[in-house]
Amino acid sequence: MEVTQRRPVGTKLGGWTSTRRGTLAIALVSTLIAAAILAFALHRYRQSVEGSTKPATVLVAKRLIQKGTSGAAIGVGQYFNTTRISDKQLASGALTNTAALHGEVAARDIYPGQQLTAADFVSGGLFYSRLPRNLRAVSVPVDTSHGMIGNVQTGDRVDVYVSFKKEEQKPAFLRLVAPYVVVLDAGRPPSTSGLGGALPNATANVVLEVNIHQAAELAFSSDFGKVWLVLSPPHGVSPSKEVIDELSILAGNPGVSQEGTK
Repeated sequence: MEVTQRRPVGTKLGGWTSTRRGTLAIALVSTLIAAAILAFALHRYRQSVEGSTKPATVLVAKRLIQKGTSGAAIGVGQYFNTTRISDKQLASGALTNTAALHGEVAARDIYPGQQLTAADFVSGGLFYSRLPRNLRAVSVPVDTSHGMIGNVQTGDRVDVYVSFKKEEQKPAFLRLVAPYVVVLDAGRPPSTSGLGGALPNATANVVLEVNIHQAAELAFSSDFGKVWLVLSPPHGVSPSKEVIDELSILAGNPGVSQEGTK
């Protein structure tokens, strides 16, 4: 009886894989598997990166916000843009809406392109305790005309003048005490009369940021003379340090130098 022997399956498979076609097929399958693993890994990495760079909405200054500018003025003025950025670009304490500016004032100059942060602002009551060592906050009583009450706002810059009336041999005069002074608190407009107009002699207290000597001079001038506040433009020409007296006015001269008046 003739017995037919079958070739083992493994031997046949081994023979197929040893062929050129089988080798190419295995290489192709291996490449596809590697590509799938790489694609999966890249997908997971992309998800993790996107999750860590979730965009946030912040307030970014679009023009110079000067120290002392009130949050109210910033909130209603053209001071900032609302910008979406990734959290990797997010500054510590960045402000996301104007509600955080309520009752605050800028504690330092904020330049265009900077994010507005909580550290850039302090509440009105804390502002004075954070003045630079060489500066002081002085409260000056002024009336509606002399202090531009209702027009000057917290955070504005003003030139501060003082004037004194004529006394015996001394003529009346006016001179500049300090230019470009920050208004820390513009005060409240005087109460109105029953007829709807402002009381003529009503005064308001305006708080100014000046140096030590200017603070003393303004305190003296408030008691014995008059203080004038003149609104300064953001990039205006510096005012003259001349003394204006009645003699120079009568003579038609623009003024007399401070060194020449004793």
